[in-house]
Amino acid sequence: MRKVIRDEKPLVPNGSLVLKPNDIIVWSGEEYFDPNGQDLIEFTVTEHHAWNHKYIRDLNLPDNKLIISINRNDEIIPATGNTLIQTEDRVLLFQGKNTK
Repeated sequence: MRKVIRDEKPLVPNGSLVLKPNDIIVWSGEEYFDPNGQDLIEFTVTEHHAWNHKYIRDLNLPDNKLIISINRNDEIIPATGNTLIQTEDRVLLFQGKNTK
């Protein structure tokens, strides 16, 4: 599960989210556009991608972007600052409205 829409508000599951009736669940997809200005984007890191062989903590992402997880060889890895991004990783990125 990648995202839940509840009462028109997006929620990113963090392990303690309890589903309720009428929740809308976004399971996966190459890209999900939310008309409220928040997107989930999943992409594959290529050999020449700027993030290849870098730790998430070193990416200097803006406040409105958050790497949620890495899919590596069909294993879902929760993203932390100590996660090293590698070639062929599938990155799930949450992109919110610009905060500045």
